[in-house]
Amino acid sequence: MKSSFCNALTGWLCAMRRLAFFSPRSFSKGLLVGVLSMGILAGVAAQTPGGASDSVCGSLRNHYGPYDYRKDKDKLGVVEQYHFAPEVEMLIRAQSSRYPSGDISYTLHAFPNHHRALIAMVKWGERHKSGHPPGTSRSIDCWFDRAVRFAPNDTIVRVLFAGYLGRTQRLEQAKEQLARAAEFAGDNGFSVFNIGISYFELGDYPSALKYAHIAQKLGFTRPELQKLLEERNEWKVMPSEAEKNDSAIESKMSSPEKGAPQTAVPNVDKR
Repeated sequence: MKSSFCNALTGWLCAMRRLAFFSPRSFSKGLLVGVLSMGILAGVAAQTPGGASDSVCGSLRNHYGPYDYRKDKDKLGVVEQYHFAPEVEMLIRAQSSRYPSGDISYTLHAFPNHHRALIAMVKWGERHKSGHPPGTSRSIDCWFDRAVRFAPNDTIVRVLFAGYLGRTQRLEQAKEQLARAAEFAGDNGFSVFNIGISYFELGDYPSALKYAHIAQKLGFTRPELQKLLEERNEWKVMPSEAEKNDSAIESKMSSPEKGAPQTAVPNVDKR
């Protein structure tokens, strides 16, 4: 099951799925309470206008940037060269701080929606079984909060955040992130497909089915999500619009309209 799931995903989402951190059993009861409390606090702040969110998770202002990971590629090289080399991303060693998380933090200050850096920070939390691992001044919730505030239309950030929330037993908040991601996905079949995959991972098979069909209608025909749903006996073929219309016409022809006057056939005496 795991291999077929990962075959359905882009590398960044599969990397998140494979984390041991994603198993709620890996948390102690006390740690989970701490993570949930931080999530509630960040959620309230994100809904408050003005600078309330800044006071919880910090201002986005930075001496370099902040820049958009999706667009500002010309600014990315210098940050990754000195603070997000492969050994940092793989959590082997730091480049300019005591822990790899220090360099990852620098990267996320410059590029708040840096997808790979967010994944690396979650992996660092998994290693330390903590929602606020050593070497970073912020919780993992806060790094995601900052990414969402900086780039609210970044569907990858929201899908990653949803996965993190789901595996820390915050299913409703996870679904809220996916709903927002769907709003921004528009007619991008790739994004819609990944939203469907994420709903599947949350165990929301009806929503996964819905987005699987939407992705297919948008021309994104990769079969993996359908196969995952079939393995769970959750796949259903949706009738096409033409079939729906034909069925409606047939139904209308076979039964009189509600409220239509009924005309009795006169009894004609043929004698």
